[in-house]
Amino acid sequence: PPGSSSGPYDRGRTAPLRTWPPLRITPSSSRSTPSRTRRIASVEVTPAGYTFTYLGEEEQYTATAYDANVHTPASAWGVMVVLVPAVGAFFVVFLIRRFAPEAKGHGVPEVMDAVINKRGRIRARVAGVKILASGVGIGVGASVGREGPIVQIGSTIGSSVGQFLGLRAQHVRLLVACGAAAGIGGTFNAPIAGVIFALEVILGEWTTTNFGSIVICAVTASIVSRQILGNNPAFTVPTYHLNSPWELPLYALLGLLTALVAWLFVTTLYWFE
Repeated sequence: PPGSSSGPYDRGRTAPLRTWPPLRITPSSSRSTPSRTRRIASVEVTPAGYTFTYLGEEEQYTATAYDANVHTPASAWGVMVVLVPAVGAFFVVFLIRRFAPEAKGHGVPEVMDAVINKRGRIRARVAGVKILASGVGIGVGASVGREGPIVQIGSTIGSSVGQFLGLRAQHVRLLVACGAAAGIGGTFNAPIAGVIFALEVILGEWTTTNFGSIVICAVTASIVSRQILGNNPAFTVPTYHLNSPWELPLYALLGLLTALVAWLFVTTLYWFE
């Protein structure tokens, strides 16, 4: 109910535009989350970002409430439940291959390729295909997240606006970066990260003209997102305390080991692909 603050979806706001269908989550623990009504703002990037945040929060909350030591009720589908990810994967593959092959993969490399080799031009249909494919992937339990899809969706919207207005290539590229920054800033409540990501990864250059436009887009998306989701961090990190200076060398060792594991993961991933 409005004004309540007992769960992660409570914001105490009404929906002046249109509302989501009520969401019911029944975790495996004794806690339960009643249905909540959400609203969609009619802003360029935020609806897609909010969609992924909504699904991601549902997934994250279910995971935090799940206890691996407690058996959950058996699925009504029985052993056939293993077919759900497979069916979802077939649908996603068909959707991408049939309508927008450039929507495959992580999303960020495809945007970078469009900026470098295609004058920033991305087909408008990529946004719709990416929204649907990523939503289905999350829904069927695939190992996917929000960053890549929202970057490609926001960049596609920016590119489509630039092409519709008949802008020059440099301005279309700028709108691509603005869409990416707005997506990151709005989805993760991190406007500064969105700005740096767009400048360093998407454009690969820092200029005063680009900086000002990208900042405006990232901050605007974050403001709208906070009105819907509240001013909360995307990830809740526990508070750590330094008990002894001898911990610092161990942290340095952890950093080296993590870098090695990251290199091994990327190498293995590309080898399998």
